Amino acid sequence: MTVTSDTSWTVHSYETWCVIDTPASGSGTGNGTITFHITQNGGSERQCTINVNGTDAPSVSVTVKQQAADGGGGVTFGVRFIYDVI
Repeated sequence: MTVTSDTSWTVHSYETWCVIDTPASGSGTGNGTITFHITQNGGSERQCTINVNGTDAPSVSVTVKQQAADGGGGVTFGVRFIYDVI
């Protein structure tokens, strides 16, 4: 995911299987890139939300859904709100 910003921002996932890789600190300033990975699903369908919060700006949430293990384990993404953090 790409962040376009002229302020500081943070990124967080509340699920242990939805891991933010970069930025490793969980925060950035200005433009940046967020990368993450999803661990293998051994159970039922699940979803996580990745939140990006900018200083004095509304948060942006991306929902990640992973199919149940018996459904092929595919992943889908849904952006709830797109916003340039300025």
